[in-house]
Amino acid sequence: MNTPPGSTQENEIDLLRLVGELWDHRKFIISVTALFTLIAVAYSLLSTPIYQADTLVQVEQKQGNAILSGLSDMIP
Repeated sequence: MNTPPGSTQENEIDLLRLVGELWDHRKFIISVTALFTLIAVAYSLLSTPIYQADTLVQVEQKQGNAILSGLSDMIP
C-alpha cells in the first residue's frame, strides 16, 4: 500500500502531548473533582439516614418451665 509518511503519525498516541494537555488543564480538573467531592460530602452529611431491618422471632413451646429447671440444675 502507498501510505503517505505523515499519516502513520496521526494514528499514534503521543503520551507526552497527552500528559502536557492534562498538566495545562490541571486547575480545571482539580476544581471539578473538588466540586463534586464537596457536593458528595454535603449530601452525605445533610441527608436523612434511612435504616431498614427485618427480624423474625420464633418461640418454641416446651413442656413445663424450662428456665426454672435450668436454674435448679445450676444450684447445688
